[in-house]
Amino acid sequence: WLQRMGKGIFVYGSLMSFKVLEALIFNVPKILPAYVPGMTRLKLKSEVFPGIMKTSDLSLDNFPPRYHADVEKYLDPSVQPNAFLKISKTNHHINKVQGMVLKNLSPQQIQILDFFELDEYEKKTLPIVVGYDKNWNVEEADVYVYNHAQNLYDFWDFDHFCKKELSEYLEMCADTRVEFFKRQPKPPKYKPAL
Repeated sequence: WLQRMGKGIFVYGSLMSFKVLEALIFNVPKILPAYVPGMTRLKLKSEVFPGIMKTSDLSLDNFPPRYHADVEKYLDPSVQPNAFLKISKTNHHINKVQGMVLKNLSPQQIQILDFFELDEYEKKTLPIVVGYDKNWNVEEADVYVYNHAQNLYDFWDFDHFCKKELSEYLEMCADTRVEFFKRQPKPPKYKPAL
């Protein structure tokens, strides 16, 4: 009943926090480092969590002016479409989203993650690169892709999220888990035979 074989779920934002995973799905599943090429991670306007979008859909409107010079270099048509760009003096990338793939999830854990994500995101199966050091493999994973690129602005920072936003976010995660279980159908009541 566990998702032992086949694709996992690639996470790249708040779900990279073990505390968030525990608040939502009660434990931390098997994880492997991974990245998804061809996408860029940006934060949602007025939110503490990110979304990803196809790099080919990027424009300068998705970035504050301080990044425009770097982004313009990437948007130049002469740049190879599969090239990764690391933004100067930051840990941010364009065309490569680093994260992790969750494996061995139960069907219920997947349902909880879907419930948590699917209002704002679309679940898509994408190729990801998974592994350590020089042992990288390409495989498919489900990825929650944000639906409204115009609402993505500026790079999202995991360390900042963990230091400044996590405690309040964990409360929302616990509330989401409670709401998920409230919406589950109740089993029929046992009626003894006469």
